[in-house]
Amino acid sequence: MLLINKNITAIMFLLICPFLITMLSRQEEKRKATREAILLSAIQLMVDDGYSACSIASIAKNNPFSAGAIQYHFRSKDDLLFAVITEHIFGAPNLPQLNIDLGLPLQVRCKQVVDVMWQYYGHQHYPIVWEILLGVRHNAPLLKQINSFYGNAELDAEKQAMKVFSDLSLSPKDAKELTQFVSSHLRGISLIRRTSPTGSDVSTQLDYLVGILLLKMQAYVKTNQATKR
Repeated sequence: MLLINKNITAIMFLLICPFLITMLSRQEEKRKATREAILLSAIQLMVDDGYSACSIASIAKNNPFSAGAIQYHFRSKDDLLFAVITEHIFGAPNLPQLNIDLGLPLQVRCKQVVDVMWQYYGHQHYPIVWEILLGVRHNAPLLKQINSFYGNAELDAEKQAMKVFSDLSLSPKDAKELTQFVSSHLRGISLIRRTSPTGSDVSTQLDYLVGILLLKMQAYVKTNQATKR
């Protein structure tokens, strides 16, 4: 009798197991979708109305989920902002990838570096970085978290730059200065476009940046040639 009961239990488990797996999978998909919707709503609020307009209460007011549902995913506004930064702004899928052919002429590589990085800095959501960094400038713990994460993203960009221009034998210091130079200019162009959308010809600014970058890279070429003599 005991053996029969065990067999019945085993059969029931086998029958129910696929149903449970499907149910749990759907719950996980729903959880991820809700989390993503919350993040996108926070981003849109900051795009439309600025950092100060973004709060758990304001997100709940403009969406079908409650403040409690938001706090299930994000315990505080700080957690929410950090997720916006790490998952959307500086998240790996969104960071520029400099997969550029080393066989291309130097001028073409310089243009592609600027174009690829502009896809990131020129994205409509990038100004959120300024909103958040200025908004949390007195929040030392959160600012430290964000800067640490951003520092890792910058380090990755430096490594990519060394690969793109590996034939020029860039030192780590050179790669750091190069990426900071390009990213600083692109951040500036992005900010100007945001604050004065009709007052800046972006394509012309990008062309100037490519020209300056090319001159810098040509200087490295001359230095390498002189060293080899």
